[in-house]
Amino acid sequence: MPPTVADSGMVPHYSPPRQDGTRPGTYWFNTARPTAGTGWDLEVVAYHEAVPGHHLQLSRSRACTELPEMQRQRYLTVYSEGWGLYAEQLGEEMGLYSGTEALLGATTAGLLRAARLVIDTGLHAFGWSRGQALDFFVSHVPMPPQFLAAEVDRYIAWPGQALAYLTGKLEILRDREEAQRRLGSSFSLPGFHAALLDSGSLPIPVLHQSIDRWRTSA
Repeated sequence: MPPTVADSGMVPHYSPPRQDGTRPGTYWFNTARPTAGTGWDLEVVAYHEAVPGHHLQLSRSRACTELPEMQRQRYLTVYSEGWGLYAEQLGEEMGLYSGTEALLGATTAGLLRAARLVIDTGLHAFGWSRGQALDFFVSHVPMPPQFLAAEVDRYIAWPGQALAYLTGKLEILRDREEAQRRLGSSFSLPGFHAALLDSGSLPIPVLHQSIDRWRTSA
């Protein structure tokens, strides 16, 4: 990351390639300050943001030139971040994690995603204060309180955004399990991923329809 960005404490993240090809997709890593994604969770964040996560996902959608521009360029959180969390699990299924420490980092990231389902709902449906939300976070997720406080502020300012991550992943897994059940030995995981990614960014109900069409033609 550029020093001004890194010194602010920005976490590792990904920016997609430009549609005209003048800028490649980039995974930005913070070498100036320790943040989430630079410790034991280094690998899980890399798989989420780069490959098999957002870099694979968004670069592939840019290459699907037959799709409408809206599907190639827009960013629906439930779809895109659902794939990002799914990619973290896929990394484990593929044997990409280097060892116990990396898997512990992935587990910690999973705790974060689960806890914020409770926090977002508490803040926006049950009237939790910022202090209540932070207390719950600190008691359930082994991450620095300063980072968790910034996350709580994000959830306050952006209702529902954090909920979309895990919601999207669970819907993708539901589609995969249903396809495996119905197709049996004919199920192809690469084929499922192609059907999922080559549709571009879709709302979840429309994505289900797209996967259903792939399944019936497989």
